[in-house]
Amino acid sequence: MVEATPKLWSYPVAFAGLRAGQPLSLLLTESDQDVMLSGQITRAETALIAVELQLPVAQADLVPAGADVGIVHPFGYYERASIAAREIGETVSITLNPAPLTEPEPRMRPVPAHKPGERLSGSQRRASRRVALTAPWPAFVSGIAGKTALRVRVHICDLSAGGAKVVSRRLLPEDGDLVLHLAAAEGDAALNLPFRVAWQSALETRAVCGAEFLPLPEAVGDALERLIFGLRWHTPATAKPASKALPQAGATVLFAPSS
Repeated sequence: MVEATPKLWSYPVAFAGLRAGQPLSLLLTESDQDVMLSGQITRAETALIAVELQLPVAQADLVPAGADVGIVHPFGYYERASIAAREIGETVSITLNPAPLTEPEPRMRPVPAHKPGERLSGSQRRASRRVALTAPWPAFVSGIAGKTALRVRVHICDLSAGGAKVVSRRLLPEDGDLVLHLAAAEGDAALNLPFRVAWQSALETRAVCGAEFLPLPEAVGDALERLIFGLRWHTPATAKPASKALPQAGATVLFAPSS
């Protein structure tokens, strides 16, 4: 038994390449230290392997049933397993089952944010810059509000990496779990963007909502940036005319005027 801290990579297939008669190295954690045990495979199947350990019987408590261990394959590949059973005789033998596979946690991209009154840096301004749309862009919002499922058709007025201005026929619940669904750039899947209601107001038969996106998975954030980049280049610039009519007092401009 020796202490060791090898460089490891995850092994893709449970117990792949393991055969009876092969030597085997196991990695376990004892008192916050990585401990390497050696043994020999006595039985190898798809769902289990039996290993006779080179471990004194007096130290059998190092490998109790139910404990998690690591199998170190040749070339440093690593596989998680659990001890299903332990037998103590003249030697210590254990039976291993593969650990259940777990999906890796997606990398989350934080939403560009700043404190009120704080001066934004250049990178923050670029990340949170909104693209005004010259025509309403159809989308829909779904979610759960209390015990009621929600699905509302909406239109997007403008869009950024941090949020969007949304127009709907009704006010959105401010305490619900909401998702904005909209078409993405060519080659990307449709975007599902969880958000919270930052502000909203009612305008006669419509409601305008400021949607603030919640932290997004890295892949979704990248697709959103590609979409915004494409909109920025394809949205015509608004040229200032010589005499521009001012909006009436109290009016709310929802969409950018076309050039």
